[in-house]
Amino acid sequence: MNPKVQIPRLKKHLEWLLYQAIVTRQTFNATYAVGKMLYKTEVLLTYGDYFSYSQSIMIENVQLQLSKMYEHNKQSYTIPTIIENSIKIFSLKYYEEVSHSAQASYSDCVNKQKI
Repeated sequence: MNPKVQIPRLKKHLEWLLYQAIVTRQTFNATYAVGKMLYKTEVLLTYGDYFSYSQSIMIENVQLQLSKMYEHNKQSYTIPTIIENSIKIFSLKYYEEVSHSAQASYSDCVNKQKI
């Protein structure tokens, strides 16, 4: 694998994954806020079924997004795919090029990646 080509691609995948994590967190925060408001206002208690249903859908959305991030799929950007690609890029030659003042040896880095 060519690190000069793969590293920008890996960076793009990580940025996409970070964006998905942020959107999922925002949905979770909205769900949490609706849940707290249900107990504080009488208007929401009057129409509680609607807001409970909305909250349930938002929770399902968060669960679906999280499961998509961890699914092992070579066709999309997922955490396991990004880890596999980064392990393929990491070679002794690449380690020597980028590790100017490395705190860990190459073998230590390889062992940590396998965990």
